[in-house]
Amino acid sequence: MQVEFLRGYNMTIVERLRACVGDQTIEEFAAALDEKPQRIKDMLREKQKIPEDFLVKLAIRLGVDLNWLLVGGQEKPIMHLTARESALLNNYRAAAEEGKRALEATSNAVAKPEAVKTPRKKAA
Repeated sequence: MQVEFLRGYNMTIVERLRACVGDQTIEEFAAALDEKPQRIKDMLREKQKIPEDFLVKLAIRLGVDLNWLLVGGQEKPIMHLTARESALLNNYRAAAEEGKRALEATSNAVAKPEAVKTPRKKAA
């Protein structure tokens, strides 16, 4: 995951959307949002307006600040998730509590030693 600090001044909404895509391919970006690549291409070419359902996906799945995207203006951190990162996050969110604990334990076990470990909750 990358975090870029971008200035929104003098940028259009389409330019800010391009900034959200970042170094990913359109296909990777579309997969992270469960969208068709052509739909995103149409938005970037301004053949289609950016619809509300797409904005919601950007906010929920990728953590994009919609105030920054729509209005610009100030520096805002934009979170870029790859398709694989997004799939992991979506699987975690869809899992039952037991599954979430298993995913946390697995990620802690395979993470590099310097990586941040997920704090364990005490069993109730």
